[in-house]
Amino acid sequence: MQRIYSLFERWQYELAIFAILFVRLFSFLITKLDDNLYLLPGYLIDYSVGFGGRKLIGSIFSVFFSDYLPMSTIIITVYVICILLIAYMAYLLGAFIRRMKEYGNGCYIFGIFITATYLVSPFSVAFLFTPENFARFDT
Repeated sequence: MQRIYSLFERWQYELAIFAILFVRLFSFLITKLDDNLYLLPGYLIDYSVGFGGRKLIGSIFSVFFSDYLPMSTIIITVYVICILLIAYMAYLLGAFIRRMKEYGNGCYIFGIFITATYLVSPFSVAFLFTPENFARFDT
């Protein structure tokens, strides 16, 4: 039990930030995703039709799925990538808060304020969890 508590104490900022961003992703998960059908061709086109931008992901999918690529596979892949992105952002923001804590109490409070402001701003990573931007390559 002591070991679990020490791990929680070490990663407390990252876990809190991950939970906040995951709730925002999960709140988007329950919405309808079939409205984004215009985003699917980017996942289907590969380099067999010629060279061009944004065909790498289609080429990776064509290795595993030769003729038929289910919509559920694309959605699950995008969600896994979003969860990895959330974990990375939680790690970076937690390291930022921890670094600010080393400089004193005033910097620690400022670090928490900046992180909280980032999490609620429309420019955070949760911007990608809106129906207009979900599964886009350029965001």
